[in-house]
Amino acid sequence: MKKVLHIITLSETGGAQKIVYFVTTGLKDGFDVTVLTSPGGEMIEWLRNKKVNVYELKELCRRINIYKDLVSFVRILLFIKRNKFDIVHCHSWKGGVLGRLAAILAGVPEVYFTVHGWSILNTSKGIIHTVYLLIEKLLGYYTSKIICVCDSDRDMGIRLKVAKRDKFTVIYNGIEDCKIKEVEKRKLLLPEGSIVAGTVARMAKPKMVYETAHIMEKLFEKYNTLYFIWIGDGPLFDCVKKYVESKGIEKRFIMVGKQEDVFGWLSCFDIYILLSRYEGLPVSILEAMSAALPVIASDTGGVSELVFNDVNGFLVNDCIQDIEEKISLLIQNEEKRKAFGAAGRSIFCSRFTVDKMLEGYKRLYEENKK
Repeated sequence: MKKVLHIITLSETGGAQKIVYFVTTGLKDGFDVTVLTSPGGEMIEWLRNKKVNVYELKELCRRINIYKDLVSFVRILLFIKRNKFDIVHCHSWKGGVLGRLAAILAGVPEVYFTVHGWSILNTSKGIIHTVYLLIEKLLGYYTSKIICVCDSDRDMGIRLKVAKRDKFTVIYNGIEDCKIKEVEKRKLLLPEGSIVAGTVARMAKPKMVYETAHIMEKLFEKYNTLYFIWIGDGPLFDCVKKYVESKGIEKRFIMVGKQEDVFGWLSCFDIYILLSRYEGLPVSILEAMSAALPVIASDTGGVSELVFNDVNGFLVNDCIQDIEEKISLLIQNEEKRKAFGAAGRSIFCSRFTVDKMLEGYKRLYEENKK
């Protein structure tokens, strides 16, 4: 049985972590799977509950720290050599750099990297961008396959010449089908007949958190039945909470923090909204599509491969007025909300289930035997 090591920087709840969970638990019967990550996150408990081996590396962190990064690299290298893995599969930028470099030096036969959006290349500028791109190109030369979760990421990687075209492949993200658990609106102290919009996302810079609050503030003035629920925590949570309170909308812009039962919460949504500066292929939109929700989302990354204008939702740019108009249209039109939701669920079932994703990864692992 092939030994496979997955490396991801953080173990906290997020789209990439959910994909690692689905891939490792879904393939553990055919492969000897281990996950290496930083401690403290929910993913570790999820994996151990499914009997997946987890190695926690306390020095591994998101921010660049020369001492911790050097220690992490040495420990990853020794761990790989000691366990003689056949495949090392990396996720996230820091895990992708340290993990691939260690795997290459350890002589691992197959080294893979899944791109969950080129976030580091999208956000860096000037000399920093040049350095990051050079690192990706150097590692890309020695990486067996670069797996992109959407066509947009593959095209960007090819355009930037991160690696040769034939090293790129696309395996769409997939999730388990939504098992709806009703979250009654009265439990949220919302009146009957209310319209609930919402999102599931970390409150961090990539998400347009303050813009979302500002848009909802304006819409609250027009629609007294409208409420918004934000599921997720993050570094901006406290600041956004203060902002919402300063605007006097905290009773209608409801911040519930991190929640385990995301699907249960989605069952009380009428509209799903995700405004972002950049994305890969957002797992949260897949969850919304699975729950048959109409989606309004920023046209960035692979979002346009999930959301089709006037079919299962609307793609929007940074124009606040346009976003308000699209949300207003769905607030006023229940039939369109239901039609979009049904179309989104149909798209999800045909292309983005966890089984379809696992077929892609299993084929990748088996076709590249040495």
